[in-house]
Amino acid sequence: MTANRPVAHSLVSQIGAMLTLAFGVTICVWIAAFVAHMPWLNLPAHVAGPTVLVVWVIAASVAARRVVGQPKPWLTCGVAGLLTALLTLLILGALLVEQPTVDGAPLPGSQGLRPNAPALMAGFVGLGVAIGLLGCAIASTVLRSTPPGHIDEKEIWLARLAGVAVLAVVPLLIVGGKVTSAKAGMAIIGWPGSDGANMFLYPIALMANPERFLEHTHRLFGTLVGLTFLALMLYTFAATRSSVVRLYAIVLFVGVVVQGVLGGVRVTNNSVSLAAGHGVLAQLFFAGAVAFAARVRPLFDRGLALPDSPRTSLKPMAIVLFGCLFVQLVFGAIYRHMGHLHSLWSHVGFSFIVLVLCIIVGAKVKRAGQIADSQTRAAEGRRTLTRVGSGLSHVVGLQFVLGWIALWAVLSVKDRSIPIGAEVLEAESVPVVTLLIRTAHQANGALLLAYASLALVWTLWMYRTAIAERSTALTGHAN
Repeated sequence: MTANRPVAHSLVSQIGAMLTLAFGVTICVWIAAFVAHMPWLNLPAHVAGPTVLVVWVIAASVAARRVVGQPKPWLTCGVAGLLTALLTLLILGALLVEQPTVDGAPLPGSQGLRPNAPALMAGFVGLGVAIGLLGCAIASTVLRSTPPGHIDEKEIWLARLAGVAVLAVVPLLIVGGKVTSAKAGMAIIGWPGSDGANMFLYPIALMANPERFLEHTHRLFGTLVGLTFLALMLYTFAATRSSVVRLYAIVLFVGVVVQGVLGGVRVTNNSVSLAAGHGVLAQLFFAGAVAFAARVRPLFDRGLALPDSPRTSLKPMAIVLFGCLFVQLVFGAIYRHMGHLHSLWSHVGFSFIVLVLCIIVGAKVKRAGQIADSQTRAAEGRRTLTRVGSGLSHVVGLQFVLGWIALWAVLSVKDRSIPIGAEVLEAESVPVVTLLIRTAHQANGALLLAYASLALVWTLWMYRTAIAERSTALTGHAN
């Protein structure tokens, strides 16, 4: 029984490595495909396709550095390549169907699939395995691999997979912000289908319209995020016995499902109030995912005891800051989706309170990280606190500046109604500059909320009692 435990531990670690590599590379491939097929660039197919493949090979090679030197790296990379290909089939379907004219309609279900689609899909899966193995070969011969050590620990792979899950949310948030800024929320009718077609078989030709492109890719990225957090939840149960962490992973997955259903019902009911709720929940979910990634880092469980006074007011201030950012988020979402001017000016006025709180909390967290306490704090803990404190101050400064630029963009450009379905073909598009400014403000706001959640997580960490043996292993001193 005891002899089997190291084997089971190694297997769980290897599964964690496969999932982390697969989803990490998939995110890179999807982002590359998104950029290469943006209507604004209008890249030809013979440029867009090779560009995505080059990004795929580079991402697979860099990811393989984490497993080269560990047991069975070729198996890990090969399976990761297989999973990457299977996940990327969700967007390849746009190229495997007959392409109607831009003002045409897609065929329902799988009726539009080309006759050679099964062969192309099989070949694509084989290509994914080949790229995974190629990445392993490049990492073994060209790139410097990560030195062996504790990197095969299942807890480490849980932390890395959680980090990958956070990265998966980033493009979804940015594309979702563009959907709102471009007034493209109703560009595609129906859910879970798209204009009567299978969502994963929506022709690429119909996405030549920018609004359709944004709305459809937003749905696809939402699917990827859902699958990522499903994998994270399942792996969490295999990698840790902590009931708190397991429950947290379940809550995150349920949150993804609720967010997806909320977005779908918003489309079927054409509800701007549901759209506002969808936007608020998206940023709260991102902050929660960031907090989970911080919580599952092994550093968190080592604990920290600060005897000094700077922490006394930090915990309630971090909680108040997060609450104020939530209020600020609600004001902004109400204006973005409903256009209520009182929400806009409340958002503007409340920004001064948020600015002051972020600067104070950021300074306190940074100062806590600079307190010399060699017996209870590892160097990694000091770096983490300092970075979180500095990041919070810098991001709120950028957000404050972006807010005033966004306010100028909002007041200087006449707003338009949201076109429904085919109306987007005739509707006037939102100016690109306005689209970028408003999206940048929204995305940086999500980053600010995430930093506030990190400040709260690491503030709670400072109240934990250090575990003697783990602290000794890190610092060389017993508590």
